[in-house]
Order: sequence, then C-alpha cells, then structure tokens
Amino acid sequence: MSSLSSRQLRLIDLLLEQQQDVTVAYIADMLGISARTVHRELNSIEQYLTTFGIELQKKSGSGIRLAGDDKQLAALQGQLHNKLPADMDAAERKISVLCILLQQLEPIKLYSLAHELHVTMPTVSYDLDDLESIISLHQLQLVRRRGYGVELTGHELDKRKLIATLVTSYLDDSQLISYVHAAEATQPIANHLLSMVGRQTFQIIEQIVWSMQERLDRPLKETTYTRLLLHMSIAVTRCMSGHPLPAQQKQLQSELTDELAQQLVQRLDVQLPPAEKLYLEQLLRQAFEQDQELNLYAEQPYINEVVTKLSHYVEQHMQEPVTQDASLNEGLVRHMLPALQRIQEGLAIRNPMLSQIKKDYAQLYSIIAAHIQQLMPHIQLPEEEIGYITMHYGAAIERLKQLPGQLKAIIVCTSGIGSSKLLASRLAKEFPQIEQIGHYSWYEAARLPRSYYDFIISTVNLPLEPNQYIRLSPLITSEEIAKLKQYMQSYALARQAPLARNMPPQQAAQAQHWFQELQLISRAALQIMEPFDRYIVESSDPSRTIHELLPELLLRLKEQTAIQNVDAVVQQLLLREKQGSIVLPDTAIAFIHARHEAVAKPIVALFRLSRKIRLRSDEDTQVQHILLMLAPKRLDKYSLEILSELSAMLLLPELIQLLQHAEAAQIKSFISNQLEQHFKHKLNWRD
Repeated sequence: MSSLSSRQLRLIDLLLEQQQDVTVAYIADMLGISARTVHRELNSIEQYLTTFGIELQKKSGSGIRLAGDDKQLAALQGQLHNKLPADMDAAERKISVLCILLQQLEPIKLYSLAHELHVTMPTVSYDLDDLESIISLHQLQLVRRRGYGVELTGHELDKRKLIATLVTSYLDDSQLISYVHAAEATQPIANHLLSMVGRQTFQIIEQIVWSMQERLDRPLKETTYTRLLLHMSIAVTRCMSGHPLPAQQKQLQSELTDELAQQLVQRLDVQLPPAEKLYLEQLLRQAFEQDQELNLYAEQPYINEVVTKLSHYVEQHMQEPVTQDASLNEGLVRHMLPALQRIQEGLAIRNPMLSQIKKDYAQLYSIIAAHIQQLMPHIQLPEEEIGYITMHYGAAIERLKQLPGQLKAIIVCTSGIGSSKLLASRLAKEFPQIEQIGHYSWYEAARLPRSYYDFIISTVNLPLEPNQYIRLSPLITSEEIAKLKQYMQSYALARQAPLARNMPPQQAAQAQHWFQELQLISRAALQIMEPFDRYIVESSDPSRTIHELLPELLLRLKEQTAIQNVDAVVQQLLLREKQGSIVLPDTAIAFIHARHEAVAKPIVALFRLSRKIRLRSDEDTQVQHILLMLAPKRLDKYSLEILSELSAMLLLPELIQLLQHAEAAQIKSFISNQLEQHFKHKLNWRD
C-alpha cells in the first residue's frame, strides 16, 4: 500500500464507490486529470488489485468497474482505511500535522511527527512555522521547546471550533452522513477529521436528535441540522478521548439536553460531566436561534435587491425570461443567506462541480461573474459560490422544458436548492416519464416508507442499502444518463407490470399531517394579514426623514397592543437598516423590518406619505411608501413561513404596483392569492 500514490488511492476509492461502469472521461473529470493519466494509473493499480482477487474490468463502449465479491471488495476497502500515501502534498501534510496535534494528550516529539508523516524533521519544522498563523487565528498557541516536544495549547472550546472549521473546509456533508456504508475515506486528511468527529458517534447522535424532533420548537433546516450534529459529535468524541471541558458551576436548564445525555450513556457508555451537558444545551439553543434568523428572508432585504437586479441582467444578456420565475428568486435568496454568512465567517465554500459548471454553462457563468461583484462590492465572492448561483439560473432556464412523468421518484441533494432544482430540471428534460414527488433531506429520505416512491435519486451516499437508490451528480453527465436508463429498465423488469398503488397507511398519515399543517399555516396567515392596513401620513415638513418619522408610525401601531416598547423597537429598526439597503430597487418604497422581544405579535403595515421624504439627513434617497414588518424575537414556524413568503413577494412587479397605488383590500387580496398558490404547491412538492 505504501507504494500507491494519493492519486491512485483516490482512483481506487472512486471505483469502489461506483455501483456501475464508469468511463475514463468521467474518472478524469472527477479527479481533475487527463484521460491519458487515467489510463496510466489504471495500469499501475491493476496488479495491486489482483492481490485481493479483484479484476479491473474494461468493457468497450460501457466503461470500467471493479469485479469481485463482497468479501474481496470489503478487504480492499479495509486496506485503504487509515493508510497514509507516501506522496502527500505540502498542503495535505500541514493539515495532517494540525490534526495530529489536536488529538494529542501530551507533547509529541518532532521525530515522532516526522516518522508518522514519512518526512524529515526539518520538513515538519517548516510546516509548523507555516501553521502558526492559522493556529493563532483560532486563539490557540503552538508550544515548541527542545527536549519538550510540540504541543497545541489553548481553551478546549477553541480547539473544537478549529476542528469544525477544518471539517467544513475539507469534507463534504456526504462524507459525514454516509456512515452505514462503512466506506471509509482514503485521504489521510479525511481519516484524521472523521476520527475527530467520530462517525459512530455522529450516527448515534443523529438518531437520538431525530427521535426528539416532535418535542423541539420546530424542525431545523438541513444545513443547520447537519452542523448541529457535527458540533455535538465533536464534543462527545473529544470528551471520550480525554479532552473534556473545564468544570463549570452553572446548572443545566434543559430537560431535553439531560435526556440526550442519558441516551448517550446508554448508547455509547459515556458519562458526560455537567460542563459538557451545558455545552450541548448551548449548541441546541444556538442552532435554533441561527436557523430562525436564516429562515426569515426579511432579515436581509439587501439580498432581494441583488437577486432582482442580477435576474434582470441575466435576462437581458441571455434572452431568457428568468425574472418571471418566482422559484428562482426564492431559491437564490434562500441559498445566498447562509452562503454569505459562511463567506463572512471565513469558511470555505466547496463546489466539486465548478469545472463542469464552467464547461456546461460557460456563457451564463461569465455573465454572472462579471456582474455579481458590481452588485456586492463589499463581499468577495469565490468562484465556487458564483458557480452555485450559475446553477440556479441554469435550472431556471431548463425548467421551461419540463414535462410530466409516470414513475415516482424523490430527490435528495445536499448542495442546496439551486443544485436540487438543476437536477430536477435535467431529469425532467432527459426522463419525462419520471414524476418527481419532491425534494427531501438525507435524513428524511432514510426514513420514508418504501411504498411512497418507486426509487430515490440522490447526489450523495445515503444511509440506505445501495439497491434502494441511485446516485447521480446534479449536472448529470452522459454516462449517468445511460446509468439511470439501465437502472430504470432493471426496475421495470423487476416490477413486471404496473401495480395499483393504494395509499399506504404511512402515506395516509403523512397526508393528514400535511393537512393539519395547512390549517395551522392558514390560521397564522389570517392572524398576520387580517389586521393589515394602509395608513395615510401627512408630512408637511420636507426636511423630515424616515428616521425621525419612525416613532410616530410605531405609536399608531401601539394601539393594536402589539408593541410594548416603542423606543426599543425604533433602535432595533435603525440597527437593522445599517446592515443593508431598505429601499426596494427602482421604487419609492422603503421596506423596514426587525424582530424584537418588545413586539408581541407579527405586524405588517403600509404607510403612504403625502409627499416624498428623505431616508436619512445625509443622503438624497427619497421614499413615499413605507412597508413595515415587525415580529417577536421568538416566533412559531408557521408565522415565520408567512413572513418569509411576504418578503419574497416583494420581487413581484404586481405587488410593487399595488403597494404604491392600491387600497388595503386589493393588497390583501393579492397577497392571499399568492399565499394560497404557495401552500397548494407545498402540498405536492417539498423544497
């Protein structure tokens, strides 16, 4: 094994991962090498594979695959696990050094580091020099003394945050969630990181948290859910490996966290000290707070403005009516909020499909790359994020060609709404006979009753048996089209003939659950929209600004007993305004919004001024209409969804016209119709 290069290891890993034949072109694209290099590497590994009784089958016109029984393939997989390639590049080696230091309980000798990495001591010393800046950024210290060794010191919380940063930077979510396949990573960095996360621990925590879903305030978004599991798993794994948090005097307040700890005792035989339980409680609370912020589109109206302008620009240059696609705007806003948060936090954006996106959507990518930075001059967007934005627009363009289908499939895609919708549109184009039931997260798909669908199409490995789903990339290569055709043919043969599909009990229960949710959402919509009104505000003083007018506007609403502290809410509104533009593009409408504990219930109100006034005293922007949206700090998921949809509607030209010219009844009627369409759509399709 030591004679194999890291590239050869990745090649074997790729072949092990595939369930069907793959072409040389596909391998070259996935590994980022030439077809000639692939042929050369295949010849190099062929003899090695024979030692396991595995044959490298090459079929003309079909592709390449590993041929062997389950025991032989498992033996090969076991050999790949935790093996360090001899030719790690410098970047991989430095991260491996950092991982080793994070796992140590005491100082490690420089010689031991060099021996473990198969390099010289001076090489490790140079690597440590380069790592000092990264380490200091995380409030940690690198101690190096002759006769003492090397040690990473600092607070345990900072070490855990560094591990989480490394995991999100170097691993895909699929490497965390595909645990039941027992397919271990071959890259040394991945092995180090997965060992610090604790794959088995991650699996058990996921099962425990899922079992508590009904008692949580609301379901978490998929990205938030996965990040919560990651941080919890790191915490438990660190505690089990001798890296506990220091003791604290504060008492645990959450019964839910206490139950989580008790189940961990039963499942992992680990006793968590009080400090660790408090940390898990903090992780749970932070997850719900962050998730609630991200779910409310109104928290970042600046993104709405960027998306609107970008869509007009793309439509003009591509000659495609993308501005008419409401799901495009909704999906982009939903994607960009957490993506921008990651960028601002300095976290890497991973996009393994970037090269193929640039190839398949070259013109579209160039158009977006040229304009997006002008719209967002204060944020440097990486190519990977521009690639994801391109996928949203590519999906919108291809949605025009969608057709209905007959076979029922569900879609699982962890790369975001843009990726999943692109996959959905490509499937509709190539396979009109597939009826796409909806988009599900990986953990939902793993628990769906088998009778609910004909098959699953996923972009990642799932915690299911391999024959229960087919894995494709969001862009669907020509090889994958052939692969899916073969899969569907096999499925049709196995099924023999169409069967009457009576709704199973599980599906009936789910339908009832959706109906109950629709009732709750409708009730929330009525509570928010029933008090909606349009207020005429006389403004004879041209020097007044919106900032000066806000207290007067809020006092009118205080009569509804919705605002308990006007001054506090005004300050929150001004604070939110500083974080982004509040004027809707190409209008005289200011969209002002905030969430505060002094707000008792959600409020949506429109103020129409008798004359235009300035936004602030230090700028010339003028507005004549003020759309105010207020909500409590803690909000139920149904009201939250209503406010999210209302905010997304501000991208619709029809609503903009109504806000500027119509009466309150007309505005309420339009919004009600839009909400009705949204919820009908939601019953049949899940994003």
